[in-house]
Amino acid sequence: MVDAFSLGALGGAAFTQSLAFFSDQLGLLLERRRAAKAQRQHDQWAPIDPRLLIGELAPAVVIESELSRTEDQIALLYELLTAYREGGAQSEPDRQLLLLLGRARQLLESVYGQRITFVGEDREPSGPFVAQKARDSRGEVTGIAIGSASSVPSASVQQDFQTIHKGSTVTGMRIDRLGPNPED
Repeated sequence: MVDAFSLGALGGAAFTQSLAFFSDQLGLLLERRRAAKAQRQHDQWAPIDPRLLIGELAPAVVIESELSRTEDQIALLYELLTAYREGGAQSEPDRQLLLLLGRARQLLESVYGQRITFVGEDREPSGPFVAQKARDSRGEVTGIAIGSASSVPSASVQQDFQTIHKGSTVTGMRIDRLGPNPED
């Protein structure tokens, strides 16, 4: 749970804004779930001053299987964090609030496949990540495949395979074309 307590390093307004961001983002996921049932989906990030983040969040894209798996936890955390906000959350967080925020971050990072790191925390920067773990690898496995990028994206890939069979390839990140778009 060290990760949860790293949020305690944020002071005053930064902490209050991180609480608002996590609570609002959980609320957006719940809205998205309701909209999906009505065939109206939209993915977005809650408003956050980008100067409060280390790194950069990529566009919000929900991993549906993770959202389905964690929906009940997200709803409960949203209610608890909303109660803290409505009660006038203090600028110096208590242990319970730090644990709730740490869990909210874990769920959001899992659902969006991105780290969310605030200035003042000792963590990898915000941005996409892929974690792949398998007993065996046969054929081709790629963590992140990008057709075209103007610069190397801020992303992290962790791959853990016990056996990579002969003839197989494991690639962390593949970018087919890197640099300015020749059509621009």
